[in-house]
Amino acid sequence: MNAGLSLRVLLVEDNPTDVLLLRESLAMVEALNFEVLARPRLAEALKLLAEERFDIALLDLGLPDSQGLEAFHRVHSLAPSLPVIVLTGMADDAVAMAAVQAGAQDYIGKGWFEGPMLVRAIRHAIERQRVSEALRASEQRTSKLYQAVEQSRLAIAIVDGEARVEYVNPSLCALTGYSAEELRGRCFPELLLAETAPERHGELVAALASDQVWEGELQHRAKNGQVAWLSISLGPIRVDGDEVSHFVATIEDISVRKSYEERLLHQANYDQLTGLPNRLLALDRLGQAVAGALRENRAGALLFIDLDSFKKVNDSLGHSVGDELLVMAAQRLSACVRAGHTVARFGGDEFIVILPELEQATAAERVAKRILQAFESPFSLANDQLFVSCSIGITLFPVDGDQPQALLQNADAAMYRAKALGRNTYQYFTPQMNVEAIDRLKLENHLRYALERQELSLVFQPLVNLASGRISGVEALLRWNSAALGFVPPDVFIPIAEETGLIVPIGEWVLVEACKGFQTLRGTVPELKHLAVNVSARQFRGGQILKSVQKALKDSGLGAECLELEITERLLLGNAPETREMLESLSGLGARLSIDDFGTGYSALSYIRSYPFQVLKIDRSFVADVTTVQEHASLAVAIIAMGHSLGLEVIGEGVETAEQLAFLREHGCDVVQGYFYSKPLPLGQFLAWAGNRQAGA
Repeated sequence: MNAGLSLRVLLVEDNPTDVLLLRESLAMVEALNFEVLARPRLAEALKLLAEERFDIALLDLGLPDSQGLEAFHRVHSLAPSLPVIVLTGMADDAVAMAAVQAGAQDYIGKGWFEGPMLVRAIRHAIERQRVSEALRASEQRTSKLYQAVEQSRLAIAIVDGEARVEYVNPSLCALTGYSAEELRGRCFPELLLAETAPERHGELVAALASDQVWEGELQHRAKNGQVAWLSISLGPIRVDGDEVSHFVATIEDISVRKSYEERLLHQANYDQLTGLPNRLLALDRLGQAVAGALRENRAGALLFIDLDSFKKVNDSLGHSVGDELLVMAAQRLSACVRAGHTVARFGGDEFIVILPELEQATAAERVAKRILQAFESPFSLANDQLFVSCSIGITLFPVDGDQPQALLQNADAAMYRAKALGRNTYQYFTPQMNVEAIDRLKLENHLRYALERQELSLVFQPLVNLASGRISGVEALLRWNSAALGFVPPDVFIPIAEETGLIVPIGEWVLVEACKGFQTLRGTVPELKHLAVNVSARQFRGGQILKSVQKALKDSGLGAECLELEITERLLLGNAPETREMLESLSGLGARLSIDDFGTGYSALSYIRSYPFQVLKIDRSFVADVTTVQEHASLAVAIIAMGHSLGLEVIGEGVETAEQLAFLREHGCDVVQGYFYSKPLPLGQFLAWAGNRQAGA
């Protein structure tokens, strides 16, 4: 205790003489300044103690309002950290001793108030109280720290300088499945790194040997055999300056996080529908394959695969069936390659196969043939057996290119050539294909602006009734005369419009303009009864076709009974409820429904009988050969007979010769159209042609 220190003393004593003696004894000590506040009753002292701070209390155990230990207990309860010296004049010191045992720092018998002795007692009392408080605080801190470690959800271990486990908390026991007794004394690296690569084991051992901090993630096998991912942070405990006595390790189970990261990684690199590598991973693997081929002076191949007629399945049977087809196709493709090859879904119904190393030049061709053969078997979809083939483009690297994007472009161009050659085949890339692919892209870009630039137009071809020889109707046909590309044939741009979805806005425009044009034609050719317009399966999505027809009829004022919608057979594929509902709605408006190009698609007699059709059109490919190919003649006759048996009007299209016309008339065909009468004409020319025909009649 420093000299000159001022101490505040609470004196609880009812004897004035004793109070005076104590004050005088303390005043005699020159080194210390004592401020003594005396109270004769315990109640008064407690009130003062509650309001002010004191360094020590001198307490008489025999007070007017309190006797014995009660006085000490009340003071100690109110101020537990205040050192107390008990004053007793009793012959028996038993009560005073009991007070010391209860927490008082000392006791002094009255009559022993000699100054130096009293001051020593006060000094010692204050010092003992401070030490006691410090020890108690330290014990509390230690207890709290221990409880925090014991109850921590984070696994904690303390490891000695020999890397042996000294302490583990319950969380580490729960994590490993071992008891504290089983873990103590074990080598820490061996305990946690059994499932980890040797280099990780070496890193941790090196950190322990060099007193360094180590952090890392590793796999650990628990006592029950379960493997978990752990995140470990190990750091030295330094004492006496910089000396390391132990290490403390904190360990966290991060298996859930790792699983989530793995799922995210899988989702980022694999197609969710088929489970195959996606475009991102495929490009990475293709880049690696090309780099390996360049480095090791070997050849590889890229196959670009597109499912034939997939859009027919998707449009007709719905996306769920289309997805099922993609999954089955992915399985068949995967079965055609061996380990080390990559099959990836590139997008939509497009797949690629990467062959990083070709044993010989024909290896890629053999894989392509295996794929085509795998697609020969029907797919079981929508309670039906459907045949879906594929077209394959092949490019070799580094011969055809050494950049992934260029190779993809090459293979894509080769695939489109395979489709152009009839599909269900494969083609190797040639430089000319890139020129064609660029031309196709240019055509698609210009087609997107054809409506806006008013480059589309309609022509009309007459439908002639064979019984009367008179014009019974017209078919409206679409033409495109591009300002940049010139005249583009329908069989070139319409498939592109179908693939890109541009056919939907174009189809709406055709319906409106055709109905308006037909109204104009009827003013000159009143015997016209029907306007035939081709509609696409893409227009049936979401009920779009019904809205388009209603708008066209409203804008033109044409009656629904005059409109005949020509539908290709592929729309009927699968007998989808949505298709049936839409066709019945169109029929309910009063419009006629016609099956176009009959015999070239998927339709069966059951389809025709179950839908509200009124017209059946014989495809021009049969009509062209009815006088020269017996098989086509027989098919045409059978189609006419079948149509009549179902109460349908039968139209033969593509009639160009008198012999063809005579054949169809002989076998009962109802209506014909074709160049024999007239090629498709713009509205003004058709009016002139019709007028001349009427004048000639």
